[in-house]
Amino acid sequence: MTIYSKDASFGDAPFRSARGNSRAWTQFVADVAKKAGAIPAGKLATLRVDAVKTIKVGQGTSVQIDFTLAPKEKWYSAEDASAAPAPAPTSSSDDEEF
Repeated sequence: MTIYSKDASFGDAPFRSARGNSRAWTQFVADVAKKAGAIPAGKLATLRVDAVKTIKVGQGTSVQIDFTLAPKEKWYSAEDASAAPAPAPTSSSDDEEF
C-alpha cells in the first residue's frame, strides 16, 4: 500500500510504502477496500484515521483502526499529491522524545 501524508512533522517523504501481515494491518487494508470499492487508476483514496483501539483477539491483543473515508470527489490524484508542497517540519522538545 502506498500512503501519502501531507504532514511532514518528521521530515520524511510525503509518500510512504507500507506492508505487513499482522492482523491489524490486513484488517485495515480490507476495511479500506470494502468501504472504497474500486479505486480508479491514478486516484488515492483519502481517509482520516479517527482512532486506534487495542482489542482482544484470542489470547492476545491487536489494534483496530477506525477511519472516515472522504467522498470520492475529494480523493487526491497521484499527480496532485506529488506536486503538493509539504509543510515545513515543526519541532519542539516534546516531539523529539517518545
